[in-house]
Formats: sequence, structure tokens, C-alpha cells
Amino acid sequence: MINYNISKNEIAKILDLNICDNGEEYIGVSTIDAPKDNTVLFIRTIKDEHLIIFKKLNNCIVITQEINSFNFDTITVDNTRLAMAKLLNYISSKSNLNNTRISNMAYVHPKAQIGNNVEIGSFSYIDENVIIGDNVKIKQGVKVLKYTTIGNNSIIRENTVVGGQGFGVEKDENKNNLKIAHLGGVIIGNNVEIGALNTIVSGTINPTVIEDYVKVDDHVHIAHNCKIGQNSIITAGVIFSGSVTIGSNVWVGPNSTIKNSLSIAKDNLIGIGTVITKDIIDENKTYAGVPGYEFINFMENKKAMDYLVKNIDKLKKILEGN
Repeated sequence: MINYNISKNEIAKILDLNICDNGEEYIGVSTIDAPKDNTVLFIRTIKDEHLIIFKKLNNCIVITQEINSFNFDTITVDNTRLAMAKLLNYISSKSNLNNTRISNMAYVHPKAQIGNNVEIGSFSYIDENVIIGDNVKIKQGVKVLKYTTIGNNSIIRENTVVGGQGFGVEKDENKNNLKIAHLGGVIIGNNVEIGALNTIVSGTINPTVIEDYVKVDDHVHIAHNCKIGQNSIITAGVIFSGSVTIGSNVWVGPNSTIKNSLSIAKDNLIGIGTVITKDIIDENKTYAGVPGYEFINFMENKKAMDYLVKNIDKLKKILEGN
């Protein structure tokens, strides 16, 4: 199958036909030997066996030399082969589909916009109103849901979900849990890499944002309305609660957790397993521990704890008055 988002109105213009546009869009061109849903097919003469095939297809249009007397969508032309040549040449001339490779086992919604030289792996799902820039690689099993934008030269690795619903909950008048819909989408910048098995949640009203050159390792959760600043590095197992803001050039160590609605200033380093419970307003610092402290204070606290552990018997005697 040749992949290219095209409308019936666009087809009519290419073939210089005056037909009524039904508003349908198609994701490419397929053949009667290997027909696909949501595609354009070219058949010079429609036979009985073709009618059986058409009944099993959804949202297809047939370009044919037959008179339009069928119960499926057709465009009648004088020369089917010439119409095919015009349409294929038009698709070839459009730079936004040159070299794009979409697996036959992937699904791309007709209303998704796919850039040039894009790779979409098998079992991936690209939803409506998704915009994917040039030179993007979507690996196997990725789900990119509606209102997501992915910038140029970015990579989304295996089995990651981008734009899913977040976990916003509010109590109603009867104290029952009421789920809050998330409609803001996700914006991923240019030259971003998102690792495998990640979840990046849609913003509630405004989008969740991951800026240019951010690199995210595997098994990371980025909740709704987070903003990850340019050139930051997020390592494996990190959890960002909702509405976290990370400045540029921040390094977040494995299995760290950032409490909701907090901000971390630029150029900071968050150590392995750290739990951040307060805003970090100073730049170019190192934080570690549970809860997270600036590393100097963390080391002072550690020395104090080590002293207490080492001298616990002496301290007991002092407290007992011996």
C-alpha cells in the first residue's frame, strides 16, 4: 500500500473532474489483490468477485471506467490507467510523503498529518489530529493519540503511549470520584528521543510539553500538564506527577519522583532515587535523598545520621543519666 492522506476533492482536482466532495479522506492507494480500508483503488472493469471484496472494506473509493451504478463510492473516468498515473505522479511529487515508510501492520488515521521520511513500525496506532514532522521514527507498538504534535527528527521507541488520558479526579456533590477528561494534547519538540514503555499524558486544557533535544529513557511516566525544558535528560523509572515544570539542562536520576505542581530550575542534577517535595529555585545544584536535599546538606545530614548510629549506645547512656 502507498500511504498518503488524500481527500475526494483533492482527487477530483488531480483528475480534472467536477464531482461532489463527500468529505471523506483516504490514507493511501491499495490494489484489488491486497485491498486496505480507507484507500483508493483502481479497477478498469468491476467484476462480481470484486463486489464481494468491496463489501468487506470500509471507507474505500474505486476509480473505474464503469458507469457509477454500484452501492459503493466510485469515480468514473475515461481511462483508469491514466487516472492512476496522474494520481501516483501527484503523490510522488509531494515532498511530505517521499521516503515515508509505514508498516502494513500499523494504523494511521486519515486525519493525521505525516511528514517526510517518517518511519512507523508495526502495531503502531496514529490517531486523528496528530501531526508528525519530518524524519520521525515511530517504533513498534507505539500509540500516538489525538491532539499530539511531534517535531522533526524525533524518535518514539517501542510500546510507548503518547497523549493518553491522565489521572485527574475530583469528588462530586455525593463525594463520588469524578474523572476529569484531558483534552490538551501533547507537544513534543524537535530532536527529542522518548524511550520504550513510557507514558506521556495529555494536558487537561493546555498541552503537556517536551521541548527540543530532551532525551527520555525507558519506563518513565510524565503526567498531565508537565513541561520538560530543552536539553534535559530523564533517566529510567522517573515519575513526574501532574503540572511539574523542569528547566533546561536538568538531569533527573533513575527512579526519582517529582511531586505534583513543583518547579525545578535549570542546570540542576537530581540524584538516583531522589524524591523532590519542594520547588528548587536555585540553579546548578545537586539534590539527593528522601526527601531531596541539596547535596551539601544531604551529606551533612548523612554524617549526623552516621554519628548517631555509631554512637547510639553512648547516647542512650547519656539520656538515661549514666
